[in-house]
Amino acid sequence: QPINKTHAGPLNSITIEDPNKLNWTVYSLDPKELYKFYVRASTKEGEGPPFIIEGRTVLEAEFPSVTNITFQTGDNYTLIRWIPREDPRKMEFQIRFMNKNSEEHWRVAGNVSSSQAVYQVTELLPGTTYRFKLVAWNKTQEVDIWDTEVQTTGIDSIKKQGGFATEGWFIGLISAIVLLILILLILCFIKRSKGGKYSVKDKEDTQVDSEARPMKDEIGCAYV
Repeated sequence: QPINKTHAGPLNSITIEDPNKLNWTVYSLDPKELYKFYVRASTKEGEGPPFIIEGRTVLEAEFPSVTNITFQTGDNYTLIRWIPREDPRKMEFQIRFMNKNSEEHWRVAGNVSSSQAVYQVTELLPGTTYRFKLVAWNKTQEVDIWDTEVQTTGIDSIKKQGGFATEGWFIGLISAIVLLILILLILCFIKRSKGGKYSVKDKEDTQVDSEARPMKDEIGCAYV
């Protein structure tokens, strides 16, 4: 049953059938709420008086007390910074991340202390969007205290490979066009060269005609 300073919430009942059960875990509780637990023993004669326990799911001191969480990215890293609150107790939480461009699951970057104030996640892909979160935990559940998306700088390797492939295809097309033009020019040159040549017989006939013309001119001149 959740309770606060003004009123009590609804009372939920859980029946434990096994009489030899020595412990029981209650899930889906709010760590910020105060609860009151009533433990009753039941027999054939009826229920006995309740044993009442009041408390929270976890002490507040067990959760990391950090503020002003920021990040800085590079081509293959992300630097996460935070400011620890004024608390002499060191608290631990976990940094997790996942690549949003793939189907991979959450990966654990490391467990850090709140007093550390900075943590660097390396070996990331350039130009890639990641999701980061800081997680605190207790015996029953995990609590996300920070969740955000981060994109590294640089060019994504997949996009870069695609650009190279496109550039190679364009160069190949231009090379093919230039080669085709050269072949056409060579064919035209060969055809023109063949068209300008005369056979041996045509050359002899041409030469005989050119020698006969002066003789005819001379004979005509003699008759005159």
